[in-house]
Amino acid sequence: MRNHTTLLILYISSIRLSEIPGVFYHKVTRQKFNKTKNDLRILLRKSLNISIELFCLENIFLGYRGKYLEGVCTTAEEINLYVDTLNQMAGEKCFGFCWDSGHSLVIGKDVGKMIHMVGSHLEALHLHDNDGVEDLHIMPYTGKLDWERVARSLGDIRYKGTINFEVGFSNIPKEIYPQALAYVAATGRYMEKIISGKNEDGSKSV
Repeated sequence: MRNHTTLLILYISSIRLSEIPGVFYHKVTRQKFNKTKNDLRILLRKSLNISIELFCLENIFLGYRGKYLEGVCTTAEEINLYVDTLNQMAGEKCFGFCWDSGHSLVIGKDVGKMIHMVGSHLEALHLHDNDGVEDLHIMPYTGKLDWERVARSLGDIRYKGTINFEVGFSNIPKEIYPQALAYVAATGRYMEKIISGKNEDGSKSV
């Protein structure tokens, strides 16, 4: 049976031809961080040969008896510790953080505070909404996430990455998929204006 490290290497190698600039890694656990560092050290060496620019750790919750609990990278302090440790190990910036908005919402995190505290470590976004109870991956502004605060906070830290949504359309009729996609795209453009501090006419906010 192949071990975890071998499977990770095979996974990284499988994207050689796809020209993917970054990899998101979900499987870090507090209990196995030392083992995970070894996995990522091996992946780092492999990435030098396949042009992967960045590995991103993501905030993950734990499920227990129908409830969502804090998992790895659910606090800014832990995110900063992990990313700083791994970058120090690499000798350069090879690791960053991917913030999943829904994962923070279901465990009751202050999203604005988290974005501010993570700061320049934030390299990617998985944006979606939910009801604060279940990880629903619904469209923006249809749940309880404060999207205006998220956008303002991203602007405060001068986030320059992609506005990426991770929403599901399983409960939406296929006939209106184009309209649903257009709505999500319009939300992304709206957020970009807030992040860059631009008004509707394109001028900068004061």
